[in-house]
Amino acid sequence: MLTPVRIDGHEIQPRDEIHRRKLEALRVFVERLLASPARDQIAKIILFGSVARGEAHAESDVDVMVYGFQDLDALRDATFDASLEMGEYSGEGIESLFETIEEWLAPQDYFNYTVRRFGQEVYSVPEENLKAEEAQGLLKLARLNLAMAEKHMNPDEWRGAADLSYNAAELCVKAFLLFQMELIPSSHGGLVEKFGEHYIKSGLLPRELGKQLHRALEIRSQARYKFRAVITEEMAQHNLTLAQALISRLETTLSQ
Repeated sequence: MLTPVRIDGHEIQPRDEIHRRKLEALRVFVERLLASPARDQIAKIILFGSVARGEAHAESDVDVMVYGFQDLDALRDATFDASLEMGEYSGEGIESLFETIEEWLAPQDYFNYTVRRFGQEVYSVPEENLKAEEAQGLLKLARLNLAMAEKHMNPDEWRGAADLSYNAAELCVKAFLLFQMELIPSSHGGLVEKFGEHYIKSGLLPRELGKQLHRALEIRSQARYKFRAVITEEMAQHNLTLAQALISRLETTLSQ
């Protein structure tokens, strides 16, 4: 039996000599990438494809998905340099893809879902740090959406205010669910349902907040998709008030 290849604390057992060479090349790539100035932008590195399955041929590339926090351009540059060094060392090729960490936490497409389900993790920041960082990012985005919604609070723009306010509220819902679920839903209805299950039914947050969220989603759907719907000041204010309340509660949670 071949000796396991250890990559940043993760041991992978090679199935044959070709597989071992691919994994050794990956080890060098990860080592170089983590030594780069872009390290603080790296959330996870996931091996996927034929090497992850142990089915690689001599000509197979090493496929990796790099999940980052914000600056994906810096990650691309660092990955290019790490790939060159790996190629010089091993002669192997690597194909890197990039996504924000949100795509790991709540995959928006089947490809990211399969990477999460079938890929092999070779690097990750601690889970609690990852979720805290993402929650802070969602809070920042929620504040931005709320500020834009407030600018639309006038008779000609109730529709936009209602939509933007709901976006702010939903971003907070996503942040809350990060601390309760491993994989959060990607649909609007799924987010509302899981928020109710984990925070309203459990008593962690007031029942009235759950009712307000359901109503806010209904208002948002009318504002965005129904051109005949009359969106009133009261409806826009409902969503705005909910967003303000959720942002306030999330700020309190993250400050503890």
